[in-house]
Amino acid sequence: MPLEDLKLSKQLTKVMREAGFEEPTEMQLKSLKRIVGGQDVLGIGPEGCGKTTTILLSVIMQLKYAFEDVPRALILVPSREKVDEVVAEFTRLAANTDLRVQGIHSAGNIKSQKDELYIGVDVIVGTPDRVYALTIKYGANLNRLKMFILDDAEEIVKQGFQVPVRELAEGLPKCQHLVFSTVYHKRMENVVEPYFNYPTKIEVFPKIEEKTYNVIPQKVFHLANFQSKVNYIYPFLEDSGINKAIIFVNTQFTAGTIYNHLQKYYEGKVGMFKALLNNQLNIDYLDDFENDDDIKYLIVANEGGEFTSIGTIPHIIHIDLPENENIILDRINLVEGEENELFQASSLFTTDLELAIISKIESKIGYKIEIEAVVIDAITKKRKKAVAAAEITEEDTKGSAFHEKSAKNSKDYNYNTRDKKLMSG
Repeated sequence: MPLEDLKLSKQLTKVMREAGFEEPTEMQLKSLKRIVGGQDVLGIGPEGCGKTTTILLSVIMQLKYAFEDVPRALILVPSREKVDEVVAEFTRLAANTDLRVQGIHSAGNIKSQKDELYIGVDVIVGTPDRVYALTIKYGANLNRLKMFILDDAEEIVKQGFQVPVRELAEGLPKCQHLVFSTVYHKRMENVVEPYFNYPTKIEVFPKIEEKTYNVIPQKVFHLANFQSKVNYIYPFLEDSGINKAIIFVNTQFTAGTIYNHLQKYYEGKVGMFKALLNNQLNIDYLDDFENDDDIKYLIVANEGGEFTSIGTIPHIIHIDLPENENIILDRINLVEGEENELFQASSLFTTDLELAIISKIESKIGYKIEIEAVVIDAITKKRKKAVAAAEITEEDTKGSAFHEKSAKNSKDYNYNTRDKKLMSG
């Protein structure tokens, strides 16, 4: 499909070709016309589907040329690196225009950024915290904005920029809103929904040409937050009947949290891979865990990086998901010839903020993974009620003033010291 199908100007089409673009992406084909038509758009798609390029093309097409001194488009991104990347790409694509772009991030001098902004700029590309600081401290003028845009929105939310994004959006005049992300979840919805004006949702799915990995069966459990993951691990192990598993987390601190939690239920049956504390049951080698029938669960911190194989362990659980999806994929990848020798399974615990990693895994294994939503409150209440009932029963038998005495304590007589002396003599 030719670039001409995007209905770009001749100059912009020429620049696209010179930049190495041979044909439009699905995201560009589906969304550019709607954006140029003035609609609010929510674009969801995997990495590499052309989200950022779509944004920049739409800004160039909408603004066309430099005008006045105040910005007319604001593109919020999650990091300094992304700011530099977007500014460089915008400069390349807008080479045949006089549009002015400014990158703003917290690593730069805020006063210098303020001075440059006052000289005149058409497009701001910035991190939400620094853009918000400029508006609060120096009264940066955003009253002429035509376009308010979030790129890599899932990362913006993950970085905790919800408040500055919301504050900026609420303080703007009526304008067009564009949000592009790899995933869309409740936390993101809470941020962008209040200022969206009947948005068009455009979703692009990853194209799988060839499976990169052949993996053991996967299942994903979607929970509200990290504490929900902690609360769910015990009922999950019990209900699933898992008697031998490696439990992966991201840090030694989290490993300690999970270790202490499981010790309450499986005292002496939980090991810690290369433990840092003396009160933790240390396991130095995978073979030691495989061959020890008394140790049911081994907790491993991803930060160590030693585990690329799970041996013959029948089940692995990722309570945390590492940023690099290949770490997980290397662990769950089936070695050729092992398919019929050993059944293994993998469970992934995820929150909204980790759904993008699941999407990356899916794109490399070639299919969608079943995701089960877990409402931990109901499970926790049920477990707590059972535990409380057990504790009450135990308290009745141990601490009550009115309880049945054991046989040796059921005497109905009492001897004084003199009587005991006489009996012994």
